[in-house]
Amino acid sequence: MIGNIAGLTLIIFSAVTGESTTLKGRPVQFYLGVPLPIILGLIASVIISTLLHLKKPERVTVAVECFYQNTGIAIASCFTLFDGDELDKALGIPFYYTGMQTAILGLYCLISWKIGWTKAPANENIWTMISNTYEVKDEENDDDNNQVDEEVHL
Repeated sequence: MIGNIAGLTLIIFSAVTGESTTLKGRPVQFYLGVPLPIILGLIASVIISTLLHLKKPERVTVAVECFYQNTGIAIASCFTLFDGDELDKALGIPFYYTGMQTAILGLYCLISWKIGWTKAPANENIWTMISNTYEVKDEENDDDNNQVDEEVHL
């Protein structure tokens, strides 16, 4: 939790420090190349988790974990390594990556939900789906944990 708060704080800090991170006027390779690891990570993780016969909700989890990266580290590195115009150019990469990552993640999760790859029912209202948990308690693990607890107390 502390790491998430620190990363979010760093992103907000870097956005409001007065540094102008211009995303306009970049070469086309920038706009195509920066999100490429996100897309390739998503595709590869879905293929590999499918080949490993993971359940569909597990495939979604693996995909999200593979392509969702901590851009706060990249932003902190930019502030440490670059100054002036170089800093502006360097910061464009993690900022654009974060935006693309957020858009692709949201789209992927919505599509996964609607095609039945998540534990949330596809016909559920989106606000209900977001505000509820659909995890199923693993009774077998609970029984194992209870047995261990009983053995410890004996």
